[in-house]
Amino acid sequence: MSGCVPGADDIDAFWQLLLSGQDGVSELPPEFTGTRRGGLINGKDAFDALFFVLSPLEANAMHPHQRLVLEHGYLALLDAGINPKRLAGEPAGVFIGAEPTGFFQDSFTGASEAIIASRLAYFLNLKRPGVSREYGLFLVGGGDTFSLCEFA
Repeated sequence: MSGCVPGADDIDAFWQLLLSGQDGVSELPPEFTGTRRGGLINGKDAFDALFFVLSPLEANAMHPHQRLVLEHGYLALLDAGINPKRLAGEPAGVFIGAEPTGFFQDSFTGASEAIIASRLAYFLNLKRPGVSREYGLFLVGGGDTFSLCEFA
């Protein structure tokens, strides 16, 4: 398992945030207009593009969700005791639920929510689909795409 939310950089910190009754919402920097409070994720500029075999320019232009999925997908595999490098060539797929955010209004592929799962599947060199949907778990019940995978 892996993830980050406003006020918590990892799952353990998120659990502590929940136990403390806090919500991770704080005063926003002055450059944000329209609201004074909100939740921001730390480290958005700390993405290791070279680790994920991306140029820094491409990584900077990518949709933030793609960067988060690459990072936390990789970390979730490690947390599950799976060496991500050993998945290369395996009949595994990536299925992700992603909501549109309007980030760059999908002006180019790197900013599109449509390829979030494919980005991780490509990096891991998986041999089954990478599927992003607004309702990501719709395939788990045995849809044709999901049945192509030995694990997902």
